[in-house]
Amino acid sequence: MTTKRLILALVLWLCLISNGQAKNVAILEFEDFSSPLNPAGFQISQDLIRYTLSKEFKIIDQEVVKKVFDLAAFKKMGIITKDKAYSLGKLLDADIIVVGNYQVFKKDSLLINTSFINTHYEDIPDMDKQILGCFEGVFSLEGRVKEISKKGIFIDLGASVGLKLGDDFSLIRNNNPMGTLKVVKVDKESAEILPTTEIKINVGDKVRKFPQEVSPQIESKTTRHLIVSPTPPGQEIDIDGHSIGNSPLVIKNIQNKEITLRLSKSGYKPEFANISFYDYPMLNLSLALFKSAEEEEVKHIVMGSVLVTSVPSSAYVYLGKTLKGMTPLFIPNLPGGVYRISIGKPGYETVEQSVIVEGVGQKKLDVKLKYVLPALPPKEPPSELLTVQTPHLLKKGEIDIGLKYPEGFILRLASPIENLEMRIVGLGIGAKHSLYKNEHASQEEAPKLALDFYYQTYDMRKGEKEKSSGISILMGAPVKLPTGHSEYYLGTGLLKRDSHNELRYFGGVMSQLTRDLFLLLEYDKIDGYGVGVRFPLTPQFEFLTGIGKENGDFRYDIGIFFRGEAEKEKETKKGRE
Repeated sequence: MTTKRLILALVLWLCLISNGQAKNVAILEFEDFSSPLNPAGFQISQDLIRYTLSKEFKIIDQEVVKKVFDLAAFKKMGIITKDKAYSLGKLLDADIIVVGNYQVFKKDSLLINTSFINTHYEDIPDMDKQILGCFEGVFSLEGRVKEISKKGIFIDLGASVGLKLGDDFSLIRNNNPMGTLKVVKVDKESAEILPTTEIKINVGDKVRKFPQEVSPQIESKTTRHLIVSPTPPGQEIDIDGHSIGNSPLVIKNIQNKEITLRLSKSGYKPEFANISFYDYPMLNLSLALFKSAEEEEVKHIVMGSVLVTSVPSSAYVYLGKTLKGMTPLFIPNLPGGVYRISIGKPGYETVEQSVIVEGVGQKKLDVKLKYVLPALPPKEPPSELLTVQTPHLLKKGEIDIGLKYPEGFILRLASPIENLEMRIVGLGIGAKHSLYKNEHASQEEAPKLALDFYYQTYDMRKGEKEKSSGISILMGAPVKLPTGHSEYYLGTGLLKRDSHNELRYFGGVMSQLTRDLFLLLEYDKIDGYGVGVRFPLTPQFEFLTGIGKENGDFRYDIGIFFRGEAEKEKETKKGRE
């Protein structure tokens, strides 16, 4: 009995290992359907499919496949049944076999028609989803969330890559869709999006254009999809006379075996293509890469070509200073020589490489672009560090409410009087007035100067009655650091406690460590020193905590603050202008 259990456990373990391994894919030779025939399109087609599938599958060497089984032998097999597919799989040691054809049109446009044959008698779990996911990851329009502010949520894609109002996107994490987003405003290089489902969005999150469903999935063993990625982007896509959307676009669940594809864009001649899907009961996928731009006739002998791919895709490709299109992209008709190719995408570092083209043949250039976080915007500096006041005031219309230990309740309010802030801290009151304002400097560049007054009857930090009042002059100036916006503060004033006066001086530093995390350092001749951090919990709520020493005793500060919206004075001012 024990032996049988061990054998059963071993079989189950081997099954799990087998399911977890990457599936073997054999890509047969693609048939040339071009008119006239165009052998140059063969290698481009094969390389594009191989590159795309290699993200998730193990690709069997092309030479090995040709030696075992070629296109002529496949065509003699006739209709592919389950038994024939199984035999092919054993012969090629492949879980999936890819068959296809290609057509090269005028202006170097390319249409690749493929079908994916499962060589097992049982279905491969999520095979269609996994294959389509590879193509979506390469050919779908992808970008990043570049800004989250009071103005909205913005991505680094715009009208220049074909984005239009109303386009739908998925938020992608770990290659899985987490929620949906809709484009509500489009500029040339960016767009504002709104989530249509509840989801937390962070700067740097990946977004991918949502596939278009032509029709609901019907009960059929044949699944037909189409990916349209033309140059230039933003072309209107029609299928059989019906508008589908704008490119680049993944089109899912096409019912008809034969369709007519039409691409159109203002300033360009329309492109047409008749697409016939395979009739095999399996996944059918067509890839349309059309070049619709008007180009001069090639006056030199065709010598070579370059296939440019990138991670992520949809990156601009420049040959010298000429924009050729977006990745993945093939550049044909290049005479022998050295070419400088630049690949760039908003939010990523641009990659430049030299490519040597020698004789008739194809060069491959595959680059991985490094994502660069947008420059850290200067966050609104706080009105105080831990206990030391800064020369910053709330903007007109803003209110700051907080609970802080040991002070208790804190309320700050921008006064209707220009450049005046009022505050209540525990059982004390105060006011701050800005003395210096540079109209020609930006918020992060201008030095600050302010006058501060306060009066209290009970010291919440000491926990005892104490009448005190004071007046101080505060100064602040920016410091340029690699991490982001930072400022230092200095101040001096007169403190009156009970019946005697004391000279007071203090200082501090606020340093932006990351986009949202601020380091606070302060020293006060009377109240001691402290170090702490301040960071947002939400766009309106901020958390503060710190430690230090006061009069030789350990001190601890912790608080949470809510800041209300400010009036959009700048927008109002622009409107008046």
